[in-house]
Amino acid sequence: MCKIFSIPSIAVFTVLIFSYATADDGIWNRVGAPSAMGTIVDISIGYEEGYGSTRYVFAAESSSTGILRYTTDDGITWMQSYYTSNHYFKRTAIESSNFHYGWSLVPSISGNSDQYAGPYRTADRGIHWERKDNGLDNNKKLEALAICADPSLNPSLATAYIGCEGNSQNGYQKLFKTTNGGETWQLSQTSLPAGQGIVHDLAIRQDQPNIMYCAYEGSGGGLYRSTDGGATWSQWIFDPLHPTASAHAVAARFPLTHILQPLYFYSGNGICTT
Repeated sequence: MCKIFSIPSIAVFTVLIFSYATADDGIWNRVGAPSAMGTIVDISIGYEEGYGSTRYVFAAESSSTGILRYTTDDGITWMQSYYTSNHYFKRTAIESSNFHYGWSLVPSISGNSDQYAGPYRTADRGIHWERKDNGLDNNKKLEALAICADPSLNPSLATAYIGCEGNSQNGYQKLFKTTNGGETWQLSQTSLPAGQGIVHDLAIRQDQPNIMYCAYEGSGGGLYRSTDGGATWSQWIFDPLHPTASAHAVAARFPLTHILQPLYFYSGNGICTT
């Protein structure tokens, strides 16, 4: 069953400008941010248990500055982790505990091919980032990034997924998977619609990483589900009033075993929850 509801205005601010953080359910407090910080489009959080349980928060900045920022003092101060000239960051994802490894996504600004665009990976808590785009030369219109953030289930974050725009110039390739830290990428889109389309977002069930969700736009668009780590996909008819609507965002961070931990996704008809 799908329930559709509108976006609370306070939630929009947390995604778009990252001016607020919350410690208690429903209680929001303003945190510091550099005055020059651009629009924040993604946030990831992890802990380094060996360093006094330091909490790392990474923020992907969508602006011409192309900066990936992080804080270790709950947003009081922000530091620059990486910079890409004339590009921007779209996604960031790091280990949930014992943080060393992480991924970020820099999409193309010049079509399918862009030598500076691609998925980037760190193995030293964001001090250095290396582009991992072997085999993705013509698939740089990147949109989505997903990992299982639990290092016990995904050591070194070696397994990751990326989604992009598939079009006639790149053979309609739109979803890729790596199991070796980005050294190689393989197509992972069996049973997704053929033809032009965009994988806007990906989500992985963190306790069972073989269960995944894909927000897809295009002919046959909607919310898709995989139970075999992205090897095959099947469409979920999530809105009986608009069964062919495209999906644009999906979240399934927590184990879906509790009534307060549903699956959320966004389509042009609003936010839905299972």
